Order: sequence, then structure tokens, then C-alpha cells
Amino acid sequence: MKNKKIAVLVGDLGLGGAEKQLIFYLKALKSLNYNIKVYFICDRGDTITAIDKLQIKYEFIFDNLKIFRLYKLYRRILNFDPNLIQIWHTFLTPYLIIKFLIKNIISIGSIRGDGIIEISKVNFFIKSLYSILPDYYLTNSINAKKNFTKKTRYRSDKIFCIKNHIEFKNVPTEKKNITNDIIIISNLLPIKRLFIFLHVIKSLKLKFPKINAIILGEGPERKNLENFINKNQISKNIKLVGKVDNVSEFLSKSKVGILTSRSEGFPNAVLEYMASGLPVISTNVGDVKDVVKDDFNGFVLDEKDLKENMVQKINYLLENESIRKEFGHNSFQIITNNFTEKIYLNNVKRFLNRVRQR
Repeated sequence: MKNKKIAVLVGDLGLGGAEKQLIFYLKALKSLNYNIKVYFICDRGDTITAIDKLQIKYEFIFDNLKIFRLYKLYRRILNFDPNLIQIWHTFLTPYLIIKFLIKNIISIGSIRGDGIIEISKVNFFIKSLYSILPDYYLTNSINAKKNFTKKTRYRSDKIFCIKNHIEFKNVPTEKKNITNDIIIISNLLPIKRLFIFLHVIKSLKLKFPKINAIILGEGPERKNLENFINKNQISKNIKLVGKVDNVSEFLSKSKVGILTSRSEGFPNAVLEYMASGLPVISTNVGDVKDVVKDDFNGFVLDEKDLKENMVQKINYLLENESIRKEFGHNSFQIITNNFTEKIYLNNVKRFLNRVRQR
């Protein structure tokens, strides 16, 4: 297959981890000289600004009835005549049915979560489509690959894993003007379990009355989180900052990065903490243990006694500045050794060369 034309189907343009990784992936496709066209089966969202900067072709496919939306998509893709059709969000898998109407096209599915949550949200019919429509799958998590294979019996040799990419430029400098003891980057969703963090802050306040924590992100849980914060009188200790463009600025003024999620594939937030030279305390989800090593650059906590252990580990890092700095340095070294742009580009290249040789 000599031509390098790829149609990418996108179902969300928010500011989540999957959408951030979409930008990196499209940049890689451009670097590899693919002729790209993106089809948005969703409304305009914040990520469209970054898409525009890439100067690639895209269009929105609108229609209230899914069958008409599918037909429009089929006609547009037929016009474009790609060799590859790839979905970026798992829930778009049924749209890959159009591959049966287009000759010589290879379909690529997507696993963006833990490989279980994707299956748990669908009925038996859709689950069966997940098993038969994609010729290959792309995931960001080895753990998700194992889970998905077990749940669907999809062939594991047709699921490829490319770890999330993270941009970093300079070695983090000596932190000055630190205003945040703890930072969380997270959408305000139930699955992120941010109430655990609020309970942790409430406990830490007893020892550190002036402890200061921030949560960067937005979502439907905001009101409930605000109510808890006010009711428990910790409004001076924790702030819900909302969406921000200058995430790195907040990270540079923080001491410790936290993840409290119940489920993840390969969380962007952890990489962002590490790229800014922060130690990480995380729940044991997805592939976190691949990058966060206990007593080296942070701690990975099991579910048993989670709140108590998180309080203990945060307390340990806040009280021991030299260890905190050592952990932060180790975090950045892991990033520079494993997550360079060159490594990511080579991984994408190998993946696409493999599927195109079918």
C-alpha cells in the first residue's frame, strides 16, 4: 500500500486527555507525510483552536438522525478515498461499518480508557461490533490491552500500544514563588473521585492550617465539590481553578501532583506532573506503575486505606523538601529518557507501517 491517506473520526473536542493526545497524533501524521482529513462527529469545542493551527483538512458531520449522519460520512470519506480510517474515541466504533462499502481500506479502532469501561457502557450488539469492525486497535495502555482482550476475546496481536506523548522543553528550574502545596489536573467527573482529595485536604488541614491545593479542570461535579468545600470550611485551602491555558505556570508553582481516579488508561496528568519536575502520588490505575516508582519519584497507592495513606504520603513529601526535590528530579529524568518526540514519532511510524503491510 503506497498511498498514505488517512481519515480520522473524532467524537469530542473538549479538553480531556484523549483530545490532547489527538493533537500530538495528528502532528506525528503530518511529520510522516500522511494526507490527513479529520471528520468531527460532534459540536465545536475548545480543541478546535489547536486543530486549526495544524492546518489540516477537516469538516463537521451534522445530522440529528444517526443513519443520515452515517450516510453523509460515507459519501465524504468515499470522496476522500483514504487507505486508512481511524476512530479516536471508542464510542465511534459503529461508524467503522462503512469499511464494508469502501474497497481496500483498513480500519483502526481506539481504546482510550482502561479497556473495561469502554465495554461496560455498551449493549451486547455494540460490543459485538467492537470485536469485528476494527482491523486493528490502537491503545495507550498495556493494562487496557489486556483487559480489552479478556473481555472481548479480540486478538491481542492486533492491538498496538503507544504510550501518551508529553511535550517538554527545559529542565525544570529551582522552584520559586511556590503558591500551591498540591495540584490536581482533572476533569470534574465522578470517575476522578475528587471527593477523596477533598477529604485528604480536610485531614491535612489539622497539621497544616495554611495548606494550599488547587484543582485545574471543569466538569459536572463542580457544584457538588463546591458545596463540600464550603460545608467543611476548607475554601481557604483548596481552589477549583477551572480550565486554564497556562497549565505549566501552575505546575511550576506547585510541590506535589496527585491523581485520585478510579479508572485510567495512561493518564496525561501524571506525565504533566513529571515533565514539570514534580513527585507524584497516584491511585493504582492503568499503567501508572510504569512511570511512578515507589520511593523514587512518588508513590502508587492501593485502594485499601487509600485516604489515610494519601494523607501520610503527602505529609511525608511536604515535610521533607530534599526528598521532594529528589523525587521531582527523578520524575523529569523518566520523562526525558522515555517520552521524547523522536520516540513517539518512531512508535507511530512503526504502528502505521505495520497495519499498512496487511
